[in-house]
Amino acid sequence: MAHDGPVARRRELLILAGVLGATLGLALWTRLPAAPHASVGSDSLGSYLAAWAASSGHLPRPPNPEGGHSLWLLALPLVHLADSLEGLFRWRFALGALAAPLASAAAWLLAAGQGSTRAAVAALVAGAAVALDVGLVDTLLSAFRGYGGPEHVGLATLGLALALRGHGWGAALGVAALVGAAGQHPLAFGVALGALAALPGVWARVGRGPVLAAVAVGLLCALPRLVWLWTLSECDAGGALTCLGQVAGGSAEAEAATADLVWRALHDRTAVDLGWAAVGLGLGLGAALLPGAGRAPTPAWLFLVGGFVGIGLLGLSLATLRPYHLRHLAVPVAVLAGVGWARLGPLGLLALVPLWLGWDAGRAVGSAPRAVAVHDALAARLGEETVRVETLHPGRPGSVEASGVVLSAVLRGVPAERFAVGPQVPVVVVLGEGEARALVPAGVGRVIGEAGGAELRRFEDLAAARRALCPVLPEGAWVGGAYDWRVALAPTRPGEGLSPWTCP
Repeated sequence: MAHDGPVARRRELLILAGVLGATLGLALWTRLPAAPHASVGSDSLGSYLAAWAASSGHLPRPPNPEGGHSLWLLALPLVHLADSLEGLFRWRFALGALAAPLASAAAWLLAAGQGSTRAAVAALVAGAAVALDVGLVDTLLSAFRGYGGPEHVGLATLGLALALRGHGWGAALGVAALVGAAGQHPLAFGVALGALAALPGVWARVGRGPVLAAVAVGLLCALPRLVWLWTLSECDAGGALTCLGQVAGGSAEAEAATADLVWRALHDRTAVDLGWAAVGLGLGLGAALLPGAGRAPTPAWLFLVGGFVGIGLLGLSLATLRPYHLRHLAVPVAVLAGVGWARLGPLGLLALVPLWLGWDAGRAVGSAPRAVAVHDALAARLGEETVRVETLHPGRPGSVEASGVVLSAVLRGVPAERFAVGPQVPVVVVLGEGEARALVPAGVGRVIGEAGGAELRRFEDLAAARRALCPVLPEGAWVGGAYDWRVALAPTRPGEGLSPWTCP
């Protein structure tokens, strides 16, 4: 009998390891097939280009004005693991799959008081809900719809669960993760309201020391973000608040009614993103609220509700509240729903039925299903000479980006010095499938490569490219993209004259 404790502990750890492995496997199964269909554009490439710049010892600016340094920090290891653009996105999607075992681990901790069987049910339901969330796959496909915010909030949820189980370091983990989430997407900062609401419960559980340490860790992690906000506030628009407001209001829908914004966000997040899974999650949340033993701890509920309120208030104050903003809370919602279903014991696994019915593999293909492979194929056809790569845009961003082609090439091992700017450097213009390619007649430039309907046209230099293209380009068309890859490959000497150019 003396060994019952250690034996039971090992058994629980084995069960937990099995659940974490199962939910991670399910998340990889839903995400990795979608990786080749990821959107390739300035939003999705910015973090990787900044990470490449950081690899040369240069501290890059955040990839977009409203973001933070965590955008490129998350991408930093990925650019060293990948050997192609498709490989890069596969690594990113695999990283996104970690949200599922994070949910499982948090649910296990919150339901541990119900016994190992019910804890396992909670963990399986929570992890499966995240793994089968089509909305989270869409965020990975589009990149900009939250970036890595949901995974960071998931890590914060695990930190909260650890703290509520008496592990003081979990509070510091949670606060650091929330700072990272705010750097991924500004509306994720709204979850901080949930953290504040949960703070008294965490304090009561772990005491003053770990909470103060968590605050110190949070302030330390927030310093780069605060410095960046200070930089943004020093513009010429007439005051810090005006400057920051211009950045924050970039996606505002000023004419939309508040009720319409709220309804659209809730409707699309539930009925469109989740479908039948929303029913399963709703029932689980309801069960977790019922009186009696086995309810989720109050601080966990305060974290979730406060997070919803915080995101809502922040979004509405900026006149922007979209369904993907609510995806930041996918993990805490799944965790509390899993705890609720666990109250039924093994019967709680019935929740897997609506979760499975909510999965729609057909939606996990993105808007440009061939874009990643096309960029890789074009990069392989650039040849051996030093070139300047630009993209022709027919009045709007196209399906192929010059920075994506260049990034694919350097990931494959092409020296960064092979991409340069200057009056005598040959210019390669990327013509995307469809309208962009149709604008340029055959014989204008030399075709050096083709893939998926896109084409590479080579010109002797920038002046030659202008002379050849200007007579055929319509008003509104423009050529650009060199600046994006140049500041990544040569961040200390990007050169001049790299802005997109049009024809008079």
